[in-house]
Amino acid sequence: STTSKAIFGSCAEPSGCAAKLEIPHIFLGNGSNVLFRDEGYDGIVIKMADFGRLYLRAEESFLTAIFPGMSGEELRDDDTVLCEAGIYMSTLAKQLMNAGLSGFEFASGIPGSLGGGLFMNAGAYGGELKDIVKGVLAVSPDGSCARLFTNEEMQFGYRHSVLQKNGYIAVAAILKLTKDEPGKIAERMRELAQKRNFRQPVQYPSAGSTFKRPEGHFAGKLIEDAGLKGVSVGGAQVSTLHSGFVINRGGATATAAAGFGGSHGKGYFRPKHTDFLTVVGAQRSNDFLCLVGSAVYHRKKNPVDFQLGID
Repeated sequence: STTSKAIFGSCAEPSGCAAKLEIPHIFLGNGSNVLFRDEGYDGIVIKMADFGRLYLRAEESFLTAIFPGMSGEELRDDDTVLCEAGIYMSTLAKQLMNAGLSGFEFASGIPGSLGGGLFMNAGAYGGELKDIVKGVLAVSPDGSCARLFTNEEMQFGYRHSVLQKNGYIAVAAILKLTKDEPGKIAERMRELAQKRNFRQPVQYPSAGSTFKRPEGHFAGKLIEDAGLKGVSVGGAQVSTLHSGFVINRGGATATAAAGFGGSHGKGYFRPKHTDFLTVVGAQRSNDFLCLVGSAVYHRKKNPVDFQLGID
């Protein structure tokens, strides 16, 4: 359909042009989990904010044109919706609430886009996107083709998806939800917001929850036990409220924030917990090397010291 071509065609065209011209380029959602180098990014940033529509009970012909691998019957259910990847998860949560659709409340306070959430299988308070995603439409890195990934093919794991391996860019997703009263959904969202505001340093700028949880451990507890709670590097500080956050107390640079992955990571995290990664992405700087579209970026001088996961 014309609409389906518009959704992925508008994303594929700039990516394809940049690839042909060999110009570095990245797709950016809300940028809430991305740390850009202090010198800026020498390339093209394609922001997905213009692709942020939600389709409730969309026409079967439209949906099957976008998701040819799914039957019309399952796509036209009243509790199945189509979302473009540029929509903010907070915005999507409110729209779904108004429509009386439940299952997305856990993501109502996550300050990122749906595309970024799909890339890392975002989750909070016991919920993850993998629990409600039926399929994801994604464009290849060079913009040459688009394909559907089923839930299984997305290889969702803890803060992981197959998009971190193959570099495909999510442009739309089908979500399977459940019907409920808007008032009840709103109350659950309010309760989660209260928890978040009480437990997290929302009054300070940050790139969100910084560290992944090593298996069998809690990141904040490990950092606190290491005596790093409140430690500062320049204007960047390990939050005294929640040690899993690196916040900007004023004047923090990207280099200072990334420093927690160097000196502090080398001294404690890597030797004892080899899976202690971050969920904050970063773009290339003098001290760090970022593999855009990959799950890991390494410190140049000593790659075994510390690794950070791209969100």
